[in-house]
Amino acid sequence: KQTSIGKLTSKKDATKVYEEDSDFKIDDPFENVNAKDSEQTIDRRSKGAKKRPQNQDSPRKKILKASNKLEKDEVINKPPDGKKKDDTKCNDVILQSQSEQFLHSRKELNEEQCEKLNQLFEKVFLVRMPNDFFHLWNFCLLIKRSNPRDALLNCLNLTLIGPYDILINDITSDLFEHLSDEVREQLLCHWRYFYDPPEFQTVIKGDDETGFHIGYFRDDPKDLNPVVASNEASKSCDIHLIGDNLFVAIQSIIKQKLKKADKEMQVGLHALQRRLTEFCKSHDISLHNERLKERSKKIVARTFHGAGIVVPFENKVGYRELPMNNASLKKLLKRVIDCNLDRERSRPYSELQELFPLINFANDECDFGMGLELGIDLFSFGDDYFHKQICFLLTTAYQLLEREEFAQIITAHLKYRKRDLTDLNTLKIIK
Repeated sequence: KQTSIGKLTSKKDATKVYEEDSDFKIDDPFENVNAKDSEQTIDRRSKGAKKRPQNQDSPRKKILKASNKLEKDEVINKPPDGKKKDDTKCNDVILQSQSEQFLHSRKELNEEQCEKLNQLFEKVFLVRMPNDFFHLWNFCLLIKRSNPRDALLNCLNLTLIGPYDILINDITSDLFEHLSDEVREQLLCHWRYFYDPPEFQTVIKGDDETGFHIGYFRDDPKDLNPVVASNEASKSCDIHLIGDNLFVAIQSIIKQKLKKADKEMQVGLHALQRRLTEFCKSHDISLHNERLKERSKKIVARTFHGAGIVVPFENKVGYRELPMNNASLKKLLKRVIDCNLDRERSRPYSELQELFPLINFANDECDFGMGLELGIDLFSFGDDYFHKQICFLLTTAYQLLEREEFAQIITAHLKYRKRDLTDLNTLKIIK
């Protein structure tokens, strides 16, 4: 049975209304379409060295001294001798005496606790967290037990967020059970940036001005071994794939910081780098990118955000190409948005409409990746004029691909989507 597509909204349903076009409407097959409609249609489917004073330690000796201090178990808050606290750089890597760690109550997570947390994450975020998520929490506890959330802040300007907020705020399963459906829907948008598709889930944030954030990128909500990616939300939709886990991402950022850091900062960065490497070795955490390489072989379309999409594809079934490339599609979408009047918009919009019957046919023949590609491209384009089309295309594609959790996430995100980067913590609504 062919999937039906209704009518598109006219410009009057968007953000601007023009009186001279009050009687003019684009024939729009999405006028009455929402996520529930789509559900009903589915039946399957770092040059030169300066001369050093005689009594001054070499950079290498400084690094060794700082590294030796890392054998202790807690971060001190007082700066090195002769310096004010505000002048201290990267002091979170210098550790306190072992006896002081008992002043703090936070303990490392064990396997049983991780499993209970994952059960809660499934309820709140509809996905489970991989092992490196919990390992990073334990690593940050070793650096700054009193506040693991900010353990990487001084050195790398990184803060643990997203699902980590569940640990920090001691959110329990019992508390979640008493939340309304509306609140649960908003929690799906917890630290979800403007250009984050359902496949991307933020767990670390950086510079607030650029909106830099790091998260897991999973092609399927049931994937327990996602790759790690980053985005700068205030700049573009571009998603940069970093590596197989969060430790690879942090190692990459340390290397970038070392290229621009002064000698004092380099001491702390090298100390952190050594600590991270030792932790990964003792916990059997790989710092290679085998999964990232394997995923690159499975990408069927690159999409606007650059990370691409992966769908089941066998015997040439599962995906078919759109009849235009990314550059042509971007130009077409820009023509649609740049028009001030509905009568001017009708021509470029009709060209876009021609893609929808093709997607219907593709869905009928189990090439579900085509609708997913167009939906992700419209989402990454970033104009709310296309929100109804995005909702229909992506909820349909996700349900056909048996990725229903992503369908729920995109529905919630489109409802609460915003460019403002200062208020993305939706967990505060239940405090």
